Amino acid sequence: MLLLVAVGAVIGAIVLASFGTREPSHAGRRLSYWLAAGVSGNQQPAEEAIRHIGAKALPSLLQDLRADDSTWRERIGAFLRKQPKLAWLRSQFLTPEDRRRQAYFGFNALGPLAKPAVPELIHQLRAPKARDRQSAASVLGLIALEAKEAVYPLITALKDENPAVQQTAVYALSSLGPGGKPAVPALLAMLRSEEDITWIKKLTQPAAATSAPGGYALHPIIYALGKIGPEAKEAVPELIEVLKAGEPFAQATAARSLAKIAPKSREAVLALQDAAVSQDGTVSSAATAALKEIASDPATRERLRFGGKVFETLKPKHSK
Repeated sequence: MLLLVAVGAVIGAIVLASFGTREPSHAGRRLSYWLAAGVSGNQQPAEEAIRHIGAKALPSLLQDLRADDSTWRERIGAFLRKQPKLAWLRSQFLTPEDRRRQAYFGFNALGPLAKPAVPELIHQLRAPKARDRQSAASVLGLIALEAKEAVYPLITALKDENPAVQQTAVYALSSLGPGGKPAVPALLAMLRSEEDITWIKKLTQPAAATSAPGGYALHPIIYALGKIGPEAKEAVPELIEVLKAGEPFAQATAARSLAKIAPKSREAVLALQDAAVSQDGTVSSAATAALKEIASDPATRERLRFGGKVFETLKPKHSK
């Protein structure tokens, strides 16, 4: 009896769903098919199909991004997962996590074609549920180059009460590259006052029992500054301080970021030279790689002759 009721509920739900917005398709396959295929590993044809569908996919993707199954959908989904013969119906009742995962894939595949969704995603940054705010920040990071108007809403999200939203906003801002310049003051404020970074205690591994800043907590901020590049030059003094006295993981990230932000800075190169002979392998490797990156530019190499010995050691093999 219960089985019949459950099957009836499934059929009824599918009938009701059929009256909703028609799902876009390509090559005779619906969007949901291509999303499932992409997440399952068949990425290239799925991405091509989703790009062909284009902006028509956005309503479905935005809906999946906010997925929050009601109790009856959860019960039906649980029932279907126990019925091998009804496997063909499972795609209609994915878990919220699976629907969001597929939405991420879809937005990533669309890239620039997802630009019309940016205003709605910015609005979702103010959603009541933290999960929805985090999802919006994550997608804005995926399509960041087409979402430059999102920079200030993402800066606001750095102060979100939820640590996961804060951290996701930092990574989203890093995806903007030089376009993230307006976020530099806010990122620097977080770097200078690590006690204000909520995820230090809630999301990351604890730092070593020293006075050094926690590397796992600071990494996203330092990484974001590096991705912004020369536009984040005001961060150089702080990054040099982290490189000199930070926790090894933070030091390594600071070394990589300094190479991207200030390759022509005498102070930065001197600090990197010192770090290159650090007893910590992670730090020395990162600093050496940063110096190699700087030395690969002949003009910069000539300007920074004072680093002679180190630069001679790192001289590219093709150089004469």
